[in-house]
Amino acid sequence: MKIGVLGCSSIADKSVIPAIIECNNTELAGLASRSRAKAEQYASKYSTPAYSYEGVLQSNADAIYVSLPISLHHEWGKKVLQSGKHLLMEKTFTQTFEQAEELFQMARDRNLVCMEALMYKFHPMQKRLEKLISSVGEIKHVEAYFGFPHFKDPENIRYQKELGGGAILDLMVYPLSFVFDVLGPEYMAYKKSIFYDSSRGVDEYCSLHFEYPKATASVSFGFGRAYRNEVVIWGANKIIKVDRAFTRPLIGTPPIRTYTGDQVHQESIDANHFVEMLSHFSSLMRQDDKREQSTLERIRFMENVIQ
Repeated sequence: MKIGVLGCSSIADKSVIPAIIECNNTELAGLASRSRAKAEQYASKYSTPAYSYEGVLQSNADAIYVSLPISLHHEWGKKVLQSGKHLLMEKTFTQTFEQAEELFQMARDRNLVCMEALMYKFHPMQKRLEKLISSVGEIKHVEAYFGFPHFKDPENIRYQKELGGGAILDLMVYPLSFVFDVLGPEYMAYKKSIFYDSSRGVDEYCSLHFEYPKATASVSFGFGRAYRNEVVIWGANKIIKVDRAFTRPLIGTPPIRTYTGDQVHQESIDANHFVEMLSHFSSLMRQDDKREQSTLERIRFMENVIQ
């Protein structure tokens, strides 16, 4: 699969473009930026053609990876699908449920693949964790955290409301997807606490508490705090903990720890979850309904929290 990249973001440069090159099933077909100079700079770095936004849609790429501010996801996602190319959209998929539903429907109508680039879900450690969960007994409580210090650049897009900035649109997708995968989206009730940065006009931290028929869950995420990236599953028989649950290093991956009484079992698998994600994306021959549904459920919830 030839993949063009629309948007020269830091995650594209640091992780996704190298993964496209490394993955056996994909080939880099070109890079596009609103700045011609930036497109040429990145294209030279990766020995690939430089394009404008419109130009990459007219290229020989089979698919487009969109790595733009979330406020532009719907607009350019539509243009990608209208051009007849498969769509890999950087998280968070869209700002609203209606926008996401429209893109998935367009993909179905055109027999194209449309997928959110939530990379951590493709790591082999995640699959192993899913198998281990069955050993904890009845799940009583789930915790998921993702947060980090403020960015040095005060103009970072996460601080710009008009570009879809804020912790909810940028970070919620990670811990929320984990809780919904473990306990499902059919919670009984939830409470939220949102803290805003009044100087920037965006939410910088959010905490959620879910109540299920036989379990509870806590989710916390945001900017301006010490780095935290972990999940905990507390069962009747065992406890499972994972550090670096959402952004896993390529080498020296922190292990899954399973606690049974005073016994601790550890296991770890090194892998590049960006390569695994691209391998999955390139192998899809039709719309992945299950993954689409989970994306829609998360975005519907996100809208409720923002209101």
